Amino acid sequence: MNLKDSVRLGSDKLRMVIIVMISIVLVFTLQGAASAKGKGITYNKHGVIVMHKELYHVKEGQRYAAVTVERLGGSMGNVTVDYCLCDLTAKKGSDFLGSSGTIAFRNGERTKRIQLKIIDDQIIEGMETFRVKLMNPKGGAVIGKPGEAIVEIIDNDNNVVVA
Repeated sequence: MNLKDSVRLGSDKLRMVIIVMISIVLVFTLQGAASAKGKGITYNKHGVIVMHKELYHVKEGQRYAAVTVERLGGSMGNVTVDYCLCDLTAKKGSDFLGSSGTIAFRNGERTKRIQLKIIDDQIIEGMETFRVKLMNPKGGAVIGKPGEAIVEIIDNDNNVVVA
C-alpha cells in the first residue's frame, strides 16, 4: 500500500464517520421534533415552552380555569418561565384574580397546569376575556408558539331578573 492509497483509505473512513455522526444527529433531531406535535417547533434540548392551546373556555360558576403549559422537544434540566395575566374585556380583581407567576419544570417534566381563579359575580356582563402570556424563560428553554392563550369567561348570570 502506498501513501496515496493510505490517504484515500483514511478519507473514506473519515467520510464514513461523518455520515454516521450526521445520521445520529438527524435521528436525535427528528425525535425531538416529533415530540413537538407538529407545531413547527425547532428542537431545543432544554425545551420549547408553549401553551397547550390558544383558547380556553370556563363558566363563571366553575371558579377556576385550568390552563396547560407544555415543554416540547427536549426536557433536559430545570427551567422556569414567567406568565402574566392581561386584561382584555375581563378585569383583574372583578372577573379574575392574580396578575403573574412563575412555572417551574424539573428535569424531565413536560406539562404544567396553571389554576386561575375566576370570580363568580352576580352581574350580567356577557362573555369576557383575558390573556395568559408566557415570558422570560430561564435555564435554556425558549418560548414557542403559541406563547399566549385567551381565557373566555362565559357569564352565568343571564337568567337573573333585573328589577
